Amino acid sequence: MIQIPDSIIKDEKEYKNKVKLYLKGKIEYEKFKPYSSAMGVYEQREKGKYMVRARIPGGVITLNQLKRIVKIANQYSEGRIHFTSRQDIQFHNVSLENTVNIIEELLEENIMTRGTGGNTPRNIGCSPLSGVDKEEVFDVTPYMEAVTSYLLKDQTVFNLPRKYKIAFSNSSKDTGNARISDLGFIAKIHEGKKGFVVYGAGGLGNAPKASIKLKDFIEDHEVLYYVQAMKELFENEGDRVNRNKARIRHILYRLGEEKFKNLFFDFLKKVKEKKNLDLYIEDTKEEKEKGKEISVDDLNIIHQKEKGLYSIYIHPENGNINIKNLNKVIEYIDNLRYIPSIRLTNTQGFYIRDIKGEDVTKLLYIVEKFSRKFPIEQSVACAGAKTCKLGLCLSQNLLSAIIKRFEKVEKEIKKEFPRMFISGCPNSCGQHQKGLIGFSGKAKRNEYGLIPMYTVFFGGNLEYGILGKAYGDIPAKKIPDFLVKLAEIKFESNIIDFMEFIQSKEKTIKGLIKKYEDIESIEDNPSLYYDFGSNTPFSLK
Repeated sequence: MIQIPDSIIKDEKEYKNKVKLYLKGKIEYEKFKPYSSAMGVYEQREKGKYMVRARIPGGVITLNQLKRIVKIANQYSEGRIHFTSRQDIQFHNVSLENTVNIIEELLEENIMTRGTGGNTPRNIGCSPLSGVDKEEVFDVTPYMEAVTSYLLKDQTVFNLPRKYKIAFSNSSKDTGNARISDLGFIAKIHEGKKGFVVYGAGGLGNAPKASIKLKDFIEDHEVLYYVQAMKELFENEGDRVNRNKARIRHILYRLGEEKFKNLFFDFLKKVKEKKNLDLYIEDTKEEKEKGKEISVDDLNIIHQKEKGLYSIYIHPENGNINIKNLNKVIEYIDNLRYIPSIRLTNTQGFYIRDIKGEDVTKLLYIVEKFSRKFPIEQSVACAGAKTCKLGLCLSQNLLSAIIKRFEKVEKEIKKEFPRMFISGCPNSCGQHQKGLIGFSGKAKRNEYGLIPMYTVFFGGNLEYGILGKAYGDIPAKKIPDFLVKLAEIKFESNIIDFMEFIQSKEKTIKGLIKKYEDIESIEDNPSLYYDFGSNTPFSLK
């Protein structure tokens, strides 16, 4: 388990004093905000309500930690938690005074919030099935943990030009998001040696870009050199004036690919000359008690590489789970005679792993009442304007409306439709460029008022380093019907692969978007001027 350095424990305890000074009016909000965000505390849209983000390194969490999180949520965040798209956990609707209590109680269970916001290294991504995946090259979890420990010991990483995102994937499928990170590692075996393909300068949001390949292969012991070199390049070349151009990919845009690579390898050479950062990870094989092999036909049951062991994927709608439901999972695991592992995903859900065959169906029965089953129901949506100050549209309400609309669709059609990624604004917190289908919220004004709209993206595929492309804009209220019609067209096409469907039916898809993009007058279609779940006309206030 990753141990929290004393310096971070000191910072988190100091947070209590900062809150006291702010509440007494001795610190201005403009000075308090950067400090609180670096502690993973953000003010929500509703005045006096805050969000606290807990760092769960690579999504690896213990049963005892999950129990403590349940206790905290019951006491401070209305009995709910949110699973994020970066394998973290968030508490919403918290008073500022109680953010202090949450941080203190998390520390007691070796969970930190420092660096989950602000200009810091964010939670390091990791393939959620790493270690049990039948198709993995090797388990990348120990490398994620080593890099996390290394960075947390360096106080200078908490004052970068902007956020620094690192990810590890256990195969070329890139389930850890390495190809859209500031620095990404994808497992590879070359001439019998373990190592990684290295990517860099990628990211979503403003001016999105898939990462460029920095090196086709490095041996695994070299990982920390690359982490340190990219950090130093960022410190020296990152824009500390214009926040909108502060990410590493903007350095690449400014210099061009060749100069960026040359500069990076200059930093790498200097790091290797002045520091010994060789990393040695021992090959350890954990002996697991085998279960019975079973025949199970469920989209959310994964056959692990160890015979008789399984993983089950649990996906609460929009990543929001009621503690009563989470407790049902915890109680079941707690009563087993062995200890399964738990991993949070970057798709707003979590896996219970290493479950014996004879126990899988029992757990499936427990979770099916609150876990979504089909990929389209397991879509990702950011917090949106309901809580986020930057949000434009109610993205989670849109996803709920889509799910409700698809309840009326034949199972064969619903089963074939992919997971979607929905952002309530262009900032990409819902990773809309990543998926085969994505939506990005925006506002459009006409003579009758503002209309909540979404730009439609198609064709994102991280396995090939491809970001989705914008196809057009559709009013929010028309999107559920648009998607049902698109699903019907796909089903009738008999094309199984969704990427192939997009490419072969591009003209048809563009024609369908054109049909749904029209905005009627407020008299003819007043609902267009309201967002999902809102009783007031759409507004940016």
